[in-house]
Amino acid sequence: MGYASRLEQGATAIPELGLGKEVRITAYSAPSLPMGWALKCSRARGARFSTKQKEYSSAKFQIGERTGLKADPASVATAMRKTKDANGERLFDSTEFLTAQQVARTTDEDTEDDDEDEDHTAHLQRENHLQEMRDNIVTSMSIQNAQPIVYDSFNICELVQKSKLASFSIKLLQEICSSFGLDISNIKIKRKQPYINILRELVKGCKCQLGTVK
Repeated sequence: MGYASRLEQGATAIPELGLGKEVRITAYSAPSLPMGWALKCSRARGARFSTKQKEYSSAKFQIGERTGLKADPASVATAMRKTKDANGERLFDSTEFLTAQQVARTTDEDTEDDDEDEDHTAHLQRENHLQEMRDNIVTSMSIQNAQPIVYDSFNICELVQKSKLASFSIKLLQEICSSFGLDISNIKIKRKQPYINILRELVKGCKCQLGTVK
């Protein structure tokens, strides 16, 4: 049968498949899209600040107001990079550093947290922890130009008054004494008390109210 005859009979140019063979055609349907002017873009909310970051920032601002040398977000962000704990170790690692803009936002987040209902016990623990941070963290200032006497982020007058220097390592006590030019060359024993005694004498010369040590 010729080509013309096949056309007359309605046959196509595509070869016929043999009988008994199934032909499956999978239809493709585009996923349905939400109606509207534009697709909605979901964006994860920014990570919240840790309790330590918020309490550090809050304590810096509050102590700045108490001492008369108010801290700003930029100075707080800078101080975070060098402040140490009672063992002489850095309080924050590089992943915890904040920018000035982030420091400013910590106060906003604190306000949001205050609006939420908190468990009474957890609230008391938070307040106690914050008070400890206030005791240890102050803005950097020199002994000649401001009171109380401070080293790095530690309020020496307050620590002496509350007998908290005993929790410091010997290494950190040595660093504090040396920073004020105090002679520690005669201390031969590896004990904290000799260094604490020297710092107590230093604080007695401070004119701030906390400097009055019995």
